[in-house]
Amino acid sequence: MGEHRNVILVLLCTARVLAGGLAVGGAAAAGEEHLQLDDAAVATDDATATDALAREVGVWEQQLPIITTLTGSKPGINPHRSTHSPSMVQIFALCVSMYGCIAVMWALFWRLPERHAARVHGKVFLLCMTWASMSVGMQVLNKMLVDHLQAPALVSVAQMWIAVVLVGIPSYKELLDAPKRQLLIWLIVPVFFAAMLCTSCYTYQYMSLSFCTVIRNMTPLIVLPIERTLMPADKCPKLSSMVLISMFLMLVGIVMYGEGIGHVSIIGCIFAFTNMIIAVSDRLVQRRLLTTECTGLASSVCTVMNNAFGSIPALLLAGATHQISDMASPEHRASWTDPRVLTLLALSGAIGIGICYLGFECQREITATSFFVLQNFSKVVVIVCGVTFFGDPIRSPLAVAGLVLSIGGSFCYGRAQMSLQEQAAKEQRLSRGRLSSEAPAAQKAV
Repeated sequence: MGEHRNVILVLLCTARVLAGGLAVGGAAAAGEEHLQLDDAAVATDDATATDALAREVGVWEQQLPIITTLTGSKPGINPHRSTHSPSMVQIFALCVSMYGCIAVMWALFWRLPERHAARVHGKVFLLCMTWASMSVGMQVLNKMLVDHLQAPALVSVAQMWIAVVLVGIPSYKELLDAPKRQLLIWLIVPVFFAAMLCTSCYTYQYMSLSFCTVIRNMTPLIVLPIERTLMPADKCPKLSSMVLISMFLMLVGIVMYGEGIGHVSIIGCIFAFTNMIIAVSDRLVQRRLLTTECTGLASSVCTVMNNAFGSIPALLLAGATHQISDMASPEHRASWTDPRVLTLLALSGAIGIGICYLGFECQREITATSFFVLQNFSKVVVIVCGVTFFGDPIRSPLAVAGLVLSIGGSFCYGRAQMSLQEQAAKEQRLSRGRLSSEAPAAQKAV
């Protein structure tokens, strides 16, 4: 019943948030015509020079948009905004159809008898489909919100506050009873958490959904060296020819995709790789604290701490980049007060919580290989959504080949790592068997 209540809570939160003219006139005397022509020629030259300067400044703004925002030049303008922005109706239709079908399937599942043959396999299928739909929906919503609101840091802050409300209210007693010393030690984690969310939203602002997916497939190139440097020798990820080949395929895929679309945002790539480094650091710090200094903290307490205190540096970033002051402008005020935008923003916060919970449940019910296949399936759906709703450029055969190599390399990397883990576990069992067989022989000899 506890699992049913948690799933019902996630679905209820998801369903709740779903529910003048320029006139020219006059005549000039014949004697002034030559002077007017000369003035027009000078004005044309000035306009040409101004246009050239504007294009040059625009190029620099494309490469250094954060610097121009910080200095107050055209705050809130995104030079890499999607050329094809989806309408609210399209996003609402996607969310209603996707999560409506999931809710109906869960309702039918709970009506099945306890001993029905399809109940066990149906639960696994529904958990996988729910997690995959929330993973896809989260990325689509984040991309749409960042493109529409032009405030990546404020979007992160809003999602953090939603998580604090939805998780903090049911678990406030656990927060009050948590060890105070461990809470103080845990305060280092919200800094990494806020940096991870903000860099993720900035990546969506300057990259397409498809390119974000391709870039994030490069995570093993960052994770592998860090883990081999910091982890103990017995827990280090292993290397093999298949691992190296798969990483090479992912690298070739991203290069081919970048060449195929014809334009790559340098600042977007910087944010993407920074996000991956921060995400890895966040995982390592949390893993260390949860297994040593902060073992007494519940998962709900950690979630509330991350979102509550992580919103503070995100708010400072929003103020420094003029995102808070931009909310007063007519264009941005209209967006922030649009009920449809606020509904989708609240939905994204609820989905973020659901992803965390359902991710753990899926990993309990299915094998690591199946979960990895599910992750790659969700990546393919995200790319399809990027092409359908945001007009991501994949018309070039080179771009399509790059996507295929990137997804294929990611799948091969996961499969290779799992094979190495299975081989290591098998060798460990054999070594234990030898030790157990040698022990009676040694006792007999004595």
